[in-house]
Amino acid sequence: MMTIIAILILGLVGFSGELRAEVCPDANYTLTTDAELDLFEQIGCTEITGTLLVGGGEEATRQCFGCPELQATTNITSLDGLRNLQQVSYLTISFNSELGSLSGLSDDLTLSRLTISGNDGLTSLDGLQSLQEVSMLEIRDNSELGSLSGLSDDLTLSSLHIVLNDGLTSLDGLGFINSSNPSRGEISRNSSLSNCDALAPAFETDLDSVSRGIFVSRNAPGCNSVEEILQAVAPPPPPPPPPPEPTLQLILESPAESDTYSGVSTLRGWAVAEEGISKVDIYIDGNFFQSAPYGGKRDDVGSVFPEINDSDQSGFALAFNFSDLSAGTHTIRVEAETNSSGGFGDSESRSLSRTSQFQVTKFPSPFLPADQSPDLSGASCVISEQTVHILDTLVDGSVYDVSLQWRTADQGFQIQEIR
Repeated sequence: MMTIIAILILGLVGFSGELRAEVCPDANYTLTTDAELDLFEQIGCTEITGTLLVGGGEEATRQCFGCPELQATTNITSLDGLRNLQQVSYLTISFNSELGSLSGLSDDLTLSRLTISGNDGLTSLDGLQSLQEVSMLEIRDNSELGSLSGLSDDLTLSSLHIVLNDGLTSLDGLGFINSSNPSRGEISRNSSLSNCDALAPAFETDLDSVSRGIFVSRNAPGCNSVEEILQAVAPPPPPPPPPPEPTLQLILESPAESDTYSGVSTLRGWAVAEEGISKVDIYIDGNFFQSAPYGGKRDDVGSVFPEINDSDQSGFALAFNFSDLSAGTHTIRVEAETNSSGGFGDSESRSLSRTSQFQVTKFPSPFLPADQSPDLSGASCVISEQTVHILDTLVDGSVYDVSLQWRTADQGFQIQEIR
């Protein structure tokens, strides 16, 4: 491998300032001091076709990492002497105990292979931000290297080896990792490396192919297998679903939606709740009317809610004179309120309401005493489908036609129309 002495001779003898070479005269070079790097910069060549070793001896790099007797550490402190270099086939930066960063490398540098090893003073990879492509990247045995920040997110490579970097705690800086970039490599024996989250996106995308190509093992807990890495970044399990809302049901059976009512009939329905029903309030046209008696026998409801205590005594009913209302459309709202305790997590009571619109038809008087009962002596009857029409009914001196229909909920014929 050509030394800096040969480079200097060539620089003094073979190359004038006007004729500096683009391709360096020899294929391989070794630079071991800051002074030699300065002399290399003066030569001014930009391309090395073979290998450039910056730092400790080539044999130490090739044969033993972590073997003190072979490391031949140098005192190189800066790579500024390489600022003109634009292309190298194989660049090795090794065993430079005072080299703190890789600043000084050209922004236009292209490489086939880059090895950074045994640099005990190296704390970052600053200086490699512009490196876009390298076939193999090896980062090995740099004891103070705590982060891989400094590598470009657009870096493409075929092979990646990160080994024996005892100060490395995470793989932050490997933003370029995906399911095919790199296709092979090793991340192992980094004793403090416990955070390999940066690998997770690649593994999640194509677990089988990536895990076969990248060997991850013998790091700190958390970064020793594909499964361990994916488990570390797995989203937390979803919270358990909230407990089901305890049952509260209310049905208003009468008056039914859109039905017509006249005279005295019944407001009725049923209500059940796991914590029990405390009251059922009736509102007519938005105004409170009264609370309905609650607790009527309802075997049909009990068979539907056998798990609720006293569900077979859940009925409410109230006699109501619909003729007290004006003829036309009216609204009823029924509101059931539960007891305020029952062991369901909330001591406050709950409520549920149902609303129905109904029609009222009526004689002029809201109540007909016995001596004013309808006179049917001159009336006639016509039956049409499910309706009975009583014609010429005399009520309080006036003649009316009254229509009756069977109403299943009431189990009887009810006035449907008075005209």
